[in-house]
Amino acid sequence: MKKLILALFAIALIAVSCGDWKRDSSGDEGKSNPTENIGDSETKQSDAHGNWRIIIIVGALLFVIIKYRGHIKKIAYSFIIVPSGDSQYLDDEIKKLKEIINRQNTDIEELKLKNKDFDDENKILRSELEEKRLGFKELYQRLKNSNASTQSHYNDIKDTTTVSPNAMRLYANSINEEGVFNKITEQPNEDTVFELIKKPSSQTAAIRIYEGATLRILKNPDFVDGCDKQKINPQPSRLQVEKGTAQKQDNGKWRVTEKAKIKFV
Repeated sequence: MKKLILALFAIALIAVSCGDWKRDSSGDEGKSNPTENIGDSETKQSDAHGNWRIIIIVGALLFVIIKYRGHIKKIAYSFIIVPSGDSQYLDDEIKKLKEIINRQNTDIEELKLKNKDFDDENKILRSELEEKRLGFKELYQRLKNSNASTQSHYNDIKDTTTVSPNAMRLYANSINEEGVFNKITEQPNEDTVFELIKKPSSQTAAIRIYEGATLRILKNPDFVDGCDKQKINPQPSRLQVEKGTAQKQDNGKWRVTEKAKIKFV
C-alpha cells in the first residue's frame, strides 16, 4: 500500500513538472523573439508539450496499474458494501447448505452401519448354509454307506452252487412243517424267498436264497423256516448261506431233502 501511494505521488510530481516546464519554455521563447509572430509557434509548442505530458502520465499510470494490480483489486473490493438484507440472505443460504451437508453426512454414516449389519448377517447366513451343506454331505455319505452295506448282503451270501448257462430257475415263497414248498412259480414276486436251480430234465434242485428277499429275512428270520438258522449277531446286517437240495415228488410238489444253512452275522 505504501508503494502504491508513493507511485501515485510520483505521477503527480511528474504532471506538475511538465506544466512548469511548459510555462518556462513559453516565457523564454517570448523573451528571445519579441518581434516574431508568436501565434502559430506558441500553439504548436503548447500542443507538443501537452501531448508529451499526457503520454508520460498515461505510461506512469499503466506501470502503476500493472505492478500494483493486486493492491488495486483489494482497494476496489474494500469499497463494495453488501447491503444488510443481502448479507442476511447469504448467511441463511450458507446455513441451509451446512444443514444439507450435515444431513448427507448423517445419511452416509447410517448407510455405513446398515452395510456393516448386512455384511455381518451375510456372514452368519453363509456360515449356516455351510453347516447345512456339510450336514447334507454327511447324510448323503451315510446313505451311500448304508446302500453299500445293503449291497454287501447280496454279495456276502456263501453259496457253492454252480449254475450252468442252461439251468432252470423256479421261485418259492415258504416251506411248510412237512418240508414242502408251499408255492412254486416261474417268475419272482413280492413274496419270493427261495430259488430252486435245476437242469431242465432233472428232478433235483439246489436251494438258494432269492437276493431280493435278503432284507426281509434280516428283519424277520421266520421267512426261512424250514432251513437251519444260526444267529451269530443279535443285530445281523448280512447273511451267510450254504445251499440245500430239494426233490420233486410224484404229486409235482418240491420237498426239502437237505436243509439250507443260514447264518445271521
